Amino acid sequence: MAGRIDAAAMERQLLTLSTQPTGDGYAGDQSLFAPAFVTSEAELEEMVDRYAAAVAEVDAQVRRELEGTEVAA
Repeated sequence: MAGRIDAAAMERQLLTLSTQPTGDGYAGDQSLFAPAFVTSEAELEEMVDRYAAAVAEVDAQVRRELEGTEVAA
């Protein structure tokens, strides 16, 4: 998921650094920010807004992909 979020963030001109998942393919996704120490509050707010939009986009994509799929009991 983090890789997909990275791509969506990049489309919004936001650079993030994400880890790869662990061996099970699920645990361990993380996205990191590294703004400069001189980043203003307004710039930080813009970063968070862009990141939230990227996460929302990926969430919507995954939900569409999962529609109609059944989980085996």
